[in-house]
Amino acid sequence: MMELKYNKAYAFKPFVFIGERLSQKYDPKKPFIKDYFLKPANAQQIDAIKRIVKTDEFFAMSNERINVYENDLNITVDVNGHSVTRQPLSPSKFKYWVIELSQYLFDRNLLPSISLLSKELTVIAEVGQLGAYRFEHVKAAVFYSNWSLICKEPIEINDLEVSELASNYSTVENFEKSTFKSSSIGKSVNDYLRINVIEHESPFKIIALFSIIESLLTTNNKNSDQTINRQLQKKIKLLNNQFPEKIDFLQFFKGPDTLTEELIIEKLYTYRSKIAHGDYYDFNKELQILTSHNKTYEFLNLLTKRLLLFAMNNCQLVLDLKEC
Repeated sequence: MMELKYNKAYAFKPFVFIGERLSQKYDPKKPFIKDYFLKPANAQQIDAIKRIVKTDEFFAMSNERINVYENDLNITVDVNGHSVTRQPLSPSKFKYWVIELSQYLFDRNLLPSISLLSKELTVIAEVGQLGAYRFEHVKAAVFYSNWSLICKEPIEINDLEVSELASNYSTVENFEKSTFKSSSIGKSVNDYLRINVIEHESPFKIIALFSIIESLLTTNNKNSDQTINRQLQKKIKLLNNQFPEKIDFLQFFKGPDTLTEELIIEKLYTYRSKIAHGDYYDFNKELQILTSHNKTYEFLNLLTKRLLLFAMNNCQLVLDLKEC
């Protein structure tokens, strides 16, 4: 594939537009890799962003249209429901955030590096320019219909997240150069990038995440749900103990002192199966340990990211474990 190069005569440098509003706790003038910068968008980049998504479609409140990147929102909850007031921002304080590239218009290793961050950042679009033509690759338009994402408080990004982004990039870059990129691990990474088309609040997002986890860790034999469940309990616990940063299951789920990682995984798989089979489920009864869909999604999404990163760094080990 031909690599399209940036020319200084263009109006702006190529960039990736991040959907979430961010709170900056690091030096944006310092590149996290190569000469890539995570930074507030400049005027030319904002203009390009507005060509992709019209500002009056970002967020609607009664008859008023609100651009969440150009206003601070104050959301309160009372007996009558949600109440939203806005405070317009000056252009110098707009909350459009981008990752600015330097040389090539697109970098295939960057999107998975962002998507696999512990803190969730959503890539809305890649934007570049070649002569008089702009290249706009929209990645996650569904973001704008997701209330929980678009209205949440700005995400704090500090030096730890910037370092994690650099580490992820190195992992993805090395994996893409390896013979394992065409393995089931490579397919799982690509599948994870595609599930942005499913809203976070949809129960089908749980099925999508489980399909990736099962593809990474379980055999292709004709197994029953019970057998797959047992495989996942053992293998997830084993790998979690090998992660550079182990996931504390009890930060997400609460229960009796006898609550174990295996029981949590069993309940997670039960939730997945009930969604897949169209069965009724109740977080106040048999799924009480899981608390809610949002908490379950938050955990499974982080687990999937950690499994994918570990698999890319330990390809043969994970492929061998899959067959056990």
